[in-house]
Amino acid sequence: MTKSKKLVAFVSLLFLLLIILSLTISEMEISQSESMSHDTVDPNGHLHLTVDAAFDTIHIEATDQPRVHIDLEKRWTSKGLIFKPKSIKWIREMLKDLELTLENNHSENRSDVRIEARFHRGREHWEEGLKWLTIEARVTVPRQYNVTLKTVSHRDIHIGNPVE
Repeated sequence: MTKSKKLVAFVSLLFLLLIILSLTISEMEISQSESMSHDTVDPNGHLHLTVDAAFDTIHIEATDQPRVHIDLEKRWTSKGLIFKPKSIKWIREMLKDLELTLENNHSENRSDVRIEARFHRGREHWEEGLKWLTIEARVTVPRQYNVTLKTVSHRDIHIGNPVE
């Protein structure tokens, strides 16, 4: 093999290694945000909030406003495109499939508010992509609420300072 052929082979191999390296260290992120509020809560009655969801992290903050508000951030992140398990279309379908609901059952002296986030097709359907998915919720509630939290993943729950 001549020197020029060796040089061409070396440069080609180096170029191929650079492409593989860029695919493994590059990051891809797809995210969707969703918000929901319920303004008909009674701040003077007994209030009970239940969050039953597949969130990784829940941030709870108190406010003087007589409403429950939730901001949901769904984020799918791959550290390397070469390890991407499914197509972008599949990932967007997974993010969209996570449904957020907010229900209020109000009686004369008690208001029960329930926030749920569930995969319509079930977690099992999306199992292959869940390791790439992060779900965070920010919930603001009136100061008078008794808060009951339940998460599927048993991850972090943060109780924050009052919202001004």
